[in-house]
Amino acid sequence: MKLATYKNGSRDGRLLVVSRDLTRAVDAAAVAPTMQQLIEDWAARAPRLQALSDRLNAGPVVGEFAFDPALCMSPLPRTHQFVDASAFLNHGHIMEEAYQLSVKKTPGIPVLVQRQSDDFWGPCDDYPLIEADNVDFEGEFAVIVDDTPMASTPEVCASKIRLVMILNDVSMRAHLFRELQMGFGFINAKPATVFGPVAVTPDELGEAWHADGRIHLNMNVSRNGEWFGHPNGREMDWSLGSCWPAWA
Repeated sequence: MKLATYKNGSRDGRLLVVSRDLTRAVDAAAVAPTMQQLIEDWAARAPRLQALSDRLNAGPVVGEFAFDPALCMSPLPRTHQFVDASAFLNHGHIMEEAYQLSVKKTPGIPVLVQRQSDDFWGPCDDYPLIEADNVDFEGEFAVIVDDTPMASTPEVCASKIRLVMILNDVSMRAHLFRELQMGFGFINAKPATVFGPVAVTPDELGEAWHADGRIHLNMNVSRNGEWFGHPNGREMDWSLGSCWPAWA
């Protein structure tokens, strides 16, 4: 199923079920008013939303309306924790060479950064930027996970993935070096993250959702209508199940 969150004046918005072709939606309030409530009670609520999704994809349903991404918040507007993983080793190598960085890394352990999670932005929000901050952007995959026990294996972690999203990881490169040298993570260099309009269950990805814990799809990235790149999730050095600190 595909889910979205419409703006309604609150911090957590209004949860919707969206048709597979992204043209129609229906309110999910009778099952889960917000994405946070759904995630915290996934086992009980997700099957009911899946049934609603099946009906919506089969034909018209009572209360449906045209889906408009411009009215969307982030599918999950805020959360308790957001962990950013560097899953492509090549990306880190390029950054180190380009900016002449010396980064201490432990072989076999992915680079993880705890990020701001109180204010995710929607896909069409007017994002405030200051040119002097040397803004940059990165297309990335994100996953929303269910409760995951400590010391879980990557396979168990992967089994806890409930939803997949795409995001624009905004960076303010002018602040990057100062914060790296401080050694406590990013604040100014990594402001609010922008998310795509929908979150999807892994089955919506079909054969692109791989048993190796990677999304075998191109992410087509453009800037002002011009092609920028199309990285593929199959090239990740770390699987999605390996990209958060369940062993901590």
